[in-house]
Amino acid sequence: MKRQPFPVPWGLLIALTVYGVLVVSYVWVTTWRSPEYQAAEHFTAAHELLGLDDGRTANRAELDQAYRHLLEAARLMPQVRLLHERTEALRWRFDERHFKLDPELATLAEAMAARYQRLQQEQAPLLVVGARDRGWAPDQLLRRPTTLFLWSLPGALVLVIIWVYLRFSASAVKAREHLEQLRQTEREVAQSEQARRRGQARDAPRSRRPEG
Repeated sequence: MKRQPFPVPWGLLIALTVYGVLVVSYVWVTTWRSPEYQAAEHFTAAHELLGLDDGRTANRAELDQAYRHLLEAARLMPQVRLLHERTEALRWRFDERHFKLDPELATLAEAMAARYQRLQQEQAPLLVVGARDRGWAPDQLLRRPTTLFLWSLPGALVLVIIWVYLRFSASAVKAREHLEQLRQTEREVAQSEQARRRGQARDAPRSRRPEG
């Protein structure tokens, strides 16, 4: 007997695909494109280049690249004090290692520092000291996409449960309809048999001959 191929659940696959696209789009808009997340990526990349000794043994190219990452992070999140402190500390590392800072990087650093000072002066009457730094945690921001994807798993599970319910409900309806058809057929056969027997019973007296 030839084995029937397993039916492909196209409806479920389409629903899960659409749901996955919506989840990825939401993460893209709310996280990956956000300046907070991009700044966290640059901040983390700078720390990876500097290593555990904070750049004491890094080469010139690694220090330059780490400095660019910190400047970009400060550009994206100019209100975060930590980024400007780390940029200034790395500039001291250049002096300590007797490396001359690239004039372009020095100009960018001065522009970022001036921007930070301006923001501090504009917002000082409204904010408590350090309040702008709260809520920007690179490790938490970089974990956010994974967290959002994990939170989306129950939604996918709900779609699967709904599909299974609808699939088995449809199968149950078809089974009941098939059973009802069988019963109807049995009733029709029984009625036909009864009609045939009644006809035979009526014809039986006519077929008898009188005894003489």
